[in-house]
Amino acid sequence: MRGWEIAARENIRVLVARYNGLGDRGQAADLSRLFAPDGVLEIHGGQSHAGPQAIEAFLSAVASDNTSGGTYWRHFVATHNVEVTSRSEGSGTAYFQVIDNQGLNHWGRYRDRYRKGPTGEWLFAHRLVRTDGYAAHAQPATTTESS
Repeated sequence: MRGWEIAARENIRVLVARYNGLGDRGQAADLSRLFAPDGVLEIHGGQSHAGPQAIEAFLSAVASDNTSGGTYWRHFVATHNVEVTSRSEGSGTAYFQVIDNQGLNHWGRYRDRYRKGPTGEWLFAHRLVRTDGYAAHAQPATTTESS
C-alpha cells in the first residue's frame, strides 16, 4: 500500500467519525458540509436528499424529532471497510449501532462512496443508510431515520 492510499483511508475514517459525532450533537449544518455539492444521503426504503441544503433540512428535522423528550443518541461504527479506488475516489461499508438513554435503539449498515473535494478534503459522494432493526422501545423518526 502506498503512502497516499494510507492517508486516504485514514482521512475517510475521520470523515465517517465526524459524521456520527456531528449527528449525535444535532449539528445538521456542519454535518451537511461533509457531503459533496452534488452528494446524496439516501435512506433505504425512504427518501434521497441531494446536496448539502436538502441534507441539512432533512437532518435538522430528524434532530428535532430525536431530541424532544431529552433522549440522546450515540452512534457506534464497526467493521468499517474502506476501498480506495483512486487518489480522489473510494467506497466503504460499515455497521452501526445507536444507543440512547434506554440502551440499544437501532442498528444497521452504511454503504458509502467518497470523493475528494475541491480543497483536497474527503467528502461523501453518496451515503446509503439501511436500518436493519429497532429495539422495542424505539420508534423510527417521523421524518425517516437518518443514522
